[in-house]
Amino acid sequence: MLINVLDHGSTSQKINAAKKMFRKAKARHSIGDSSGYQLLKAEEKEKAITFDSSLPLKNTAKELNISPQQVMQANAIHQPDIVIGLDWPIRKLDNGIQKQLEFYKKLKFNIPWAFESFAWKNALVPHAQYFQPLQSYTLDHVDIFLNEIRGVHFDGVSMPVRTLKPLELALFLVSFYKRGITRVHLLGTSSLPVIVMCAYAAWNLFEWVSLDSTTWRYAADKMSFLNPLDLSRIDLRTSVHVPPTALNLCPCPFCNGQSFQAIQAITPRRDKLQMLREHNWLAIANLVNDLYANGYTIPNLEKELRFRCRNQRQVDSLINTLSVVDALKDCDISLLQTVLASNPKGRQRSRLVGRQTCFA
Repeated sequence: MLINVLDHGSTSQKINAAKKMFRKAKARHSIGDSSGYQLLKAEEKEKAITFDSSLPLKNTAKELNISPQQVMQANAIHQPDIVIGLDWPIRKLDNGIQKQLEFYKKLKFNIPWAFESFAWKNALVPHAQYFQPLQSYTLDHVDIFLNEIRGVHFDGVSMPVRTLKPLELALFLVSFYKRGITRVHLLGTSSLPVIVMCAYAAWNLFEWVSLDSTTWRYAADKMSFLNPLDLSRIDLRTSVHVPPTALNLCPCPFCNGQSFQAIQAITPRRDKLQMLREHNWLAIANLVNDLYANGYTIPNLEKELRFRCRNQRQVDSLINTLSVVDALKDCDISLLQTVLASNPKGRQRSRLVGRQTCFA
């Protein structure tokens, strides 16, 4: 169960609702997020943003106020197993110069917040593990940030992946592994490639891998049905023609054997929305469990993906990337980077796997 400070700890009403949710869910693990995503959204909407611990936590249509102290005060109420420090997320940008400016702009906040979050965590939630958020476009940015926050003893790292391609994500994960980081939380997407990377990493790189996103909800809000095999989307808006030959083979209890046309016709709209949210959440959860169950070796993972995915080129790319990672994860990161960059289509996959012991 993952909660965030602004949505679940900023008012007595939200606190009570979160407590009720915890009682009903009976989750084995709980994570307290710092609401960095809400801060990013507030920036995009040009809200007035402050970081004053003497003012109340706030996230309205026009204002947002949050601070490291308040993050840990809210976590002290719910006592999660893992807490994530406050950070200011970097935006999704394409221009290299803009990325550099954005990284250094946010770095001025993220460095002191790391120390403050860690100190307040120790004071208010001492039993919890502390995950340090990373906001980096490149591996060099990770180096810069971690060098600046030496003295912050984190149990794991938290990183958004919304700006990363699968190959780039693989490099970040191996970089964490080589630094001795053993616990990783990824946020921002629950796409098939990210889940595949997580399944492999959970078996072969880390002690703990977790991920979160609102894909299940946002897809449902757009009336999209997530295919339980590969999370591809089927548009079930009433204005869209769904051919009768398209069969819904999902066995989940929320579909209950309904055809796509029957789901498309559900009224009122809130009932259809609820059904899609429930189905989408379970589709993602089942995919995560199935890929993790087969993620201990790359051949097993490939076999599962070949069965599930219509896009076999995507499977080729993912398996090639993981095969190179598996062969070179203990080598210098620059070698892995070079091989992945020069071999995007997997032409040398079998040769690299065959030479794994040479690189080890």
